[in-house]
Amino acid sequence: MKLFLTGRPRCGKTTLFLRIIRKLDITPAGFYTEEIREKGMRTGFRIRTFDGRQGILATIHDVKEHKVGKYYVDLDVLERVAIPALAVDAQLYAIDEIGKMEMLSERFRNEINRLLNSDKKILATVGRNYLQILPKDGMVFEVTPAKRSEIEDRVLSLLR
Repeated sequence: MKLFLTGRPRCGKTTLFLRIIRKLDITPAGFYTEEIREKGMRTGFRIRTFDGRQGILATIHDVKEHKVGKYYVDLDVLERVAIPALAVDAQLYAIDEIGKMEMLSERFRNEINRLLNSDKKILATVGRNYLQILPKDGMVFEVTPAKRSEIEDRVLSLLR
Protein backbone atom coordinates (compact mmCIF):
# COMPACT_ATOMS: atom_id res chain seq x y z
CA MET A 1 0.00 0.00 0.00
CA LYS A 2 1.36 3.34 -1.04
CA LEU A 3 -0.34 6.51 0.20
CA PHE A 4 0.66 10.02 -0.84
CA LEU A 5 -0.27 13.44 0.51
CA THR A 6 0.02 16.36 -1.90
CA GLY A 7 -1.23 19.92 -2.08
CA ARG A 8 -0.27 23.54 -2.32
CA PRO A 9 2.70 24.78 -0.28
CA ARG A 10 1.78 25.39 3.38
CA CYS A 11 -1.55 23.51 3.10
CA GLY A 12 -0.66 21.27 6.04
CA LYS A 13 0.88 18.20 4.39
CA THR A 14 3.65 17.76 6.94
CA THR A 15 1.38 18.55 9.89
CA LEU A 16 -1.10 15.91 8.71
CA PHE A 17 1.69 13.45 7.93
CA LEU A 18 3.07 13.76 11.49
CA ARG A 19 -0.40 13.52 13.09
CA ILE A 20 -0.98 10.26 11.23
CA ILE A 21 2.44 8.86 12.21
CA ARG A 22 1.88 9.73 15.89
CA LYS A 23 -1.41 7.81 15.91
CA LEU A 24 0.11 4.59 14.58
CA ASP A 25 1.37 1.85 16.89
CA ILE A 26 4.69 1.55 15.06
CA THR A 27 7.81 3.61 14.53
CA PRO A 28 8.32 3.94 10.79
CA ALA A 29 11.55 4.11 8.87
CA GLY A 30 12.07 7.44 7.18
CA PHE A 31 12.23 11.12 7.90
CA TYR A 32 10.38 14.40 8.11
CA THR A 33 11.33 18.02 7.65
CA GLU A 34 10.59 20.99 9.83
CA GLU A 35 11.00 24.70 9.40
CA ILE A 36 13.81 26.60 11.06
CA ARG A 37 12.60 30.03 12.12
CA GLU A 38 14.53 33.06 13.29
CA LYS A 39 12.67 36.15 14.51
CA GLY A 40 9.47 34.83 12.96
CA MET A 41 11.00 34.28 9.53
CA ARG A 42 11.60 30.87 7.94
CA THR A 43 15.34 30.60 7.33
CA GLY A 44 15.72 26.92 6.54
CA PHE A 45 14.68 23.33 7.03
CA ARG A 46 15.84 20.63 9.41
CA ILE A 47 15.59 16.97 8.48
CA ARG A 48 14.89 14.43 11.24
CA THR A 49 14.65 10.66 11.13
CA PHE A 50 12.19 8.71 13.24
CA ASP A 51 15.16 7.04 14.96
CA GLY A 52 16.61 10.37 16.12
CA ARG A 53 19.19 11.50 13.57
CA GLN A 54 19.00 15.04 12.21
CA GLY A 55 20.73 17.71 10.20
CA ILE A 56 20.20 21.05 8.48
CA LEU A 57 18.82 20.26 5.01
CA ALA A 58 18.62 23.83 3.74
CA THR A 59 19.31 27.34 4.94
CA ILE A 60 19.52 30.88 3.64
CA HIS A 61 22.79 31.41 5.52
CA ASP A 62 25.25 28.74 4.38
CA VAL A 63 26.01 28.99 0.66
CA LYS A 64 26.03 25.60 -1.08
CA GLU A 65 26.21 24.44 -4.68
CA HIS A 66 22.48 23.65 -4.92
CA LYS A 67 19.75 26.21 -4.41
CA VAL A 68 15.95 25.98 -4.36
CA GLY A 69 14.30 29.38 -4.10
CA LYS A 70 16.22 31.31 -1.46
CA TYR A 71 17.48 28.15 0.27
CA TYR A 72 20.88 26.53 -0.18
CA VAL A 73 20.43 22.76 -0.02
CA ASP A 74 23.01 20.52 1.66
CA LEU A 75 22.86 17.27 -0.31
CA ASP A 76 25.50 15.69 1.94
CA VAL A 77 23.16 16.06 4.92
CA LEU A 78 20.24 14.66 2.93
CA GLU A 79 22.27 11.65 1.82
CA ARG A 80 23.81 11.07 5.26
CA VAL A 81 20.50 11.36 7.16
CA ALA A 82 17.61 10.39 4.86
CA ILE A 83 19.01 7.59 2.73
CA PRO A 84 20.16 5.32 5.59
CA ALA A 85 16.76 5.87 7.24
CA LEU A 86 15.09 4.42 4.12
CA ALA A 87 17.57 1.59 3.57
CA VAL A 88 16.36 -0.53 6.50
CA ASP A 89 13.64 -3.15 6.68
CA ALA A 90 10.45 -1.69 8.17
CA GLN A 91 6.68 -2.12 8.40
CA LEU A 92 6.17 1.40 7.06
CA TYR A 93 8.32 3.91 5.20
CA ALA A 94 7.37 7.50 6.06
CA ILE A 95 8.85 10.14 3.76
CA ASP A 96 8.39 13.90 4.10
CA GLU A 97 8.92 14.82 1.37
CA ILE A 98 9.48 13.88 -2.24
CA GLY A 99 10.10 17.40 -3.48
CA LYS A 100 12.48 19.81 -5.19
CA MET A 101 15.20 19.82 -2.55
CA GLU A 102 15.29 16.07 -2.06
CA MET A 103 15.10 15.21 -5.76
CA LEU A 104 18.33 17.15 -6.40
CA SER A 105 20.14 14.06 -5.10
CA GLU A 106 20.62 11.19 -7.52
CA ARG A 107 21.15 8.81 -4.59
CA PHE A 108 17.84 9.94 -3.07
CA ARG A 109 16.04 9.54 -6.41
CA ASN A 110 17.42 6.01 -6.72
CA GLU A 111 16.32 5.09 -3.19
CA ILE A 112 12.83 6.53 -3.74
CA ASN A 113 12.54 4.69 -7.06
CA ARG A 114 13.52 1.43 -5.32
CA LEU A 115 10.85 1.91 -2.64
CA LEU A 116 8.15 3.03 -5.05
CA ASN A 117 8.73 -0.07 -7.18
CA SER A 118 8.68 -2.44 -4.20
CA ASP A 119 5.83 -4.02 -2.29
CA LYS A 120 6.67 -1.90 0.79
CA LYS A 121 4.05 0.12 2.67
CA ILE A 122 4.69 3.86 2.15
CA LEU A 123 3.22 7.10 3.46
CA ALA A 124 4.79 10.15 1.83
CA THR A 125 4.22 13.81 1.16
CA VAL A 126 4.84 14.68 -2.47
CA GLY A 127 5.32 17.98 -4.24
CA ARG A 128 2.87 18.43 -7.10
CA ASN A 129 5.71 18.45 -9.65
CA TYR A 130 6.57 14.84 -8.73
CA LEU A 131 3.16 13.16 -8.92
CA GLN A 132 4.10 11.63 -12.29
CA ILE A 133 6.76 9.40 -10.68
CA LEU A 134 4.27 7.76 -8.32
CA PRO A 135 3.22 4.17 -8.98
CA LYS A 136 -0.18 3.60 -10.55
CA ASP A 137 -1.27 1.50 -7.57
CA GLY A 138 -0.69 4.38 -5.13
CA MET A 139 -3.44 6.50 -3.63
CA VAL A 140 -3.01 10.28 -3.78
CA PHE A 141 -4.83 12.58 -1.36
CA GLU A 142 -5.08 16.32 -2.11
CA VAL A 143 -4.62 18.06 1.25
CA THR A 144 -6.61 21.20 1.97
CA PRO A 145 -7.40 22.70 5.37
CA ALA A 146 -11.05 21.67 4.95
CA LYS A 147 -10.22 18.05 4.11
CA ARG A 148 -7.38 17.34 6.57
CA SER A 149 -9.51 15.56 9.17
CA GLU A 150 -11.31 13.43 6.58
CA ILE A 151 -7.98 12.47 4.94
CA GLU A 152 -6.44 11.66 8.34
CA ASP A 153 -9.26 9.25 9.18
CA ARG A 154 -9.10 7.58 5.75
CA VAL A 155 -5.31 7.16 5.75
CA LEU A 156 -5.28 5.82 9.31
CA SER A 157 -7.93 3.24 8.45
CA LEU A 158 -5.94 2.16 5.39
CA LEU A 159 -2.67 1.87 7.33
CA ARG A 160 -4.24 -0.08 10.20
